[in-house]
Amino acid sequence: MKKTVKIITVMLCVIGIATMSGCKKDEEENEAKYTFRTDMTFLGYEGYEPDYYYILFECDQSGSKIKNNRIEPVIKGKEYTFTADKNATKVKVYYHYSVSTLYSTTKWVQQVFTLEKGKNTPIVLNGETLVGVKEP
Repeated sequence: MKKTVKIITVMLCVIGIATMSGCKKDEEENEAKYTFRTDMTFLGYEGYEPDYYYILFECDQSGSKIKNNRIEPVIKGKEYTFTADKNATKVKVYYHYSVSTLYSTTKWVQQVFTLEKGKNTPIVLNGETLVGVKEP
């Protein structure tokens, strides 16, 4: 009798673990992820260190912003990975750069990054990245 109870208990545990791991896989297949990395260099001025941050706006199909991720401090070359909101279909990138009170600017990356469910979208900024003052 005790042996039968142990066998049933072990079987229920195995079934439970298998069921939970299957759900996790289904969730991952329906999630869109994106990885952000910048290779851009911001220069200081006369001994002042630059201050900058990025905001990654997740947008729905109509372009409305539904979520954002702010990266500060930014480490050049480091990858930051995010799981997008379930309704997000694209990502827009905005950054703010300043040197003390001497200079300040904000820019939009002029590319919109499309997200795909079950995949990771790389977002890599470098010296060839087009930026501008208007939101793309």
